[in-house]
Amino acid sequence: MACKTTEAVTECPTSGDFFVETKSVMGICIPRSIDSIPGGQDALDQILSVFDSSSAGASVNDVQKASKALNVSLLLSVVWCLVFIYLMSFMAE
Repeated sequence: MACKTTEAVTECPTSGDFFVETKSVMGICIPRSIDSIPGGQDALDQILSVFDSSSAGASVNDVQKASKALNVSLLLSVVWCLVFIYLMSFMAE
């Protein structure tokens, strides 16, 4: 993600306390490692608690909880599609 400046932050940091390597998860910046966060584990716990209490965090958590059901549904839909194609082919002959 590109750095955006504000009136308070006039230039983007390239190193130091304010520069944290992140990755984007559903448009939200997540730190790549605990070591890159000033404050370490305590800061990460605060970031995750804010994320969990947000609507985006709740959505990610819901998808994670339902991932087994979603994967089984996807697999069964492919199987039923192939069965249907086979039956249509068998009936057409």
